[in-house]
Amino acid sequence: MVRGGREIVIEPSPGLDERVLRLFVLGPVLAVLLYQQGRLLLHGSAVAVEDEAVLFLGSAGCGESTMAATLHARGYGLATDDVAVLRVEEGCPMLFPGFPQLKLWPEALVSLGDDPEKLPRCNPHLEKRARSAVHEFPSVPLPVKRIYVLDEGNTLEILPLQPQEALAELLHHTYGATGVGSTSHFFKCASIVDNVTICSLRMHKSLSQLPNVAQLIEEDLCQNT
Repeated sequence: MVRGGREIVIEPSPGLDERVLRLFVLGPVLAVLLYQQGRLLLHGSAVAVEDEAVLFLGSAGCGESTMAATLHARGYGLATDDVAVLRVEEGCPMLFPGFPQLKLWPEALVSLGDDPEKLPRCNPHLEKRARSAVHEFPSVPLPVKRIYVLDEGNTLEILPLQPQEALAELLHHTYGATGVGSTSHFFKCASIVDNVTICSLRMHKSLSQLPNVAQLIEEDLCQNT
């Protein structure tokens, strides 16, 4: 039971593993509470670049967490993983920091030089592991500098999206179904399109290409500073 944007009441099943309950509460349950507070939630991960947030959106399995982990390994602070909570009012949208932890599959961890066997499982029934952030974690909301929508393509490239395309991507990558389709939700997404450059990041779905992708993102951010 989630009430008034401030209270979560839980009655767990007997013998339920705490890790399973934690994932559920910090995911879809917390999303409902934040929606009740008037926040916009997107399915994505973000890093901090010079006190601004760079956000990666994607459907489940597209690699938004892996992309954030790759940039984090290059010295950028992690801002959030999996769920991006935004305050959308007038002007630039603000990203609220999430948790200083990434949830990654073993093959992604190996590509980053980590040993999956030394990291705890997020869920006892899945191979995905919890990897703590190692750089400074932001303590205040960050203005959103840029949004990349992950897409698969034959050529590594970054292409700006037209406003209609960008709006469709934000609606598609909204976290959960709560509030989707409401007038308020639509106008919040439209406000982001008006104030933030949203691009398609097209690449081969290959872990070996991650350094090249990260370099392209850094060059793109530098050119648009």
